[in-house]
Amino acid sequence: MRRKKRNEGHAHHGGGWKIAYADFITTMMAFFLLLWLLSVTTADQRKGISDYFQGVVNLTEAPKFMDQQHENLKVPDQVTQTDESPYESPYENPEQPTLNQGESLSSSLQGGNTYTGNVQSQTNKNHEAELFKATEEALIKAVRENNEIRAFADQLIMEQTDEGLKIQIIDHENRPLFNSGSADMLEHTKKIIMLVAQVVKKIPNNISISGHTDASSFSKGNNYGNWELSVDRANASRRVFLSAGFPSARITSVVGKESNELLIPDNPYSPKNRRVCVTLLKAGIKQ
Repeated sequence: MRRKKRNEGHAHHGGGWKIAYADFITTMMAFFLLLWLLSVTTADQRKGISDYFQGVVNLTEAPKFMDQQHENLKVPDQVTQTDESPYESPYENPEQPTLNQGESLSSSLQGGNTYTGNVQSQTNKNHEAELFKATEEALIKAVRENNEIRAFADQLIMEQTDEGLKIQIIDHENRPLFNSGSADMLEHTKKIIMLVAQVVKKIPNNISISGHTDASSFSKGNNYGNWELSVDRANASRRVFLSAGFPSARITSVVGKESNELLIPDNPYSPKNRRVCVTLLKAGIKQ
């Protein structure tokens, strides 16, 4: 006798349980993400996250936050405080930062050890720009308070560019940086570059150094001209950085630009075109 199989199907089930299960998994992921955030963030960071989602920006807390972020940075110990300022700084105008503007950013570079964090991973590009601004203001303050070089403050030009913070030490008509046609650095130039190195070495970013001449033709014989002169002057500046304790590994390039990048294009023979440029590079930029 042959048995006939019966096709008995199961009762049809709806798909609603899948949606409920997906909601449960999503909720658990969000819960564990919240626990992780609470364990790896500081109280200030949690407050910042809270303010972000509430759409509230407390501007009065911003300087305090920057102070906490940069509390390990300081200006050189050799700087002594003084209220005198016999020269007119090129930065004392509404378009340039002064010591009173963003005072907390300047003071954030005082009173600690070298900053060892990674700017890009800890914060963001805006934070890096604030760090460069703090460095700029600290350098202005250090020059003002140094009796030996404050008279040369008008030979220091700083600006933030796409590459980073560009610090330029320029020639003055009556105050050159080097002996004429030579890479022999004058004493006041060495002191200025030394001070720049002492401030910049507190920041983790790499630097590049370039030497520049004006458009005046120059030949010392043996095929030695403005190209060689600009390279030698940049290299002389590199040696001053090293003598200030700046790590050699953080100097990514030392180059001569001759007169190819004039500071005063309308006057290629201006002494201001003769200069040394130190660029504190943004994270990730290589030259």
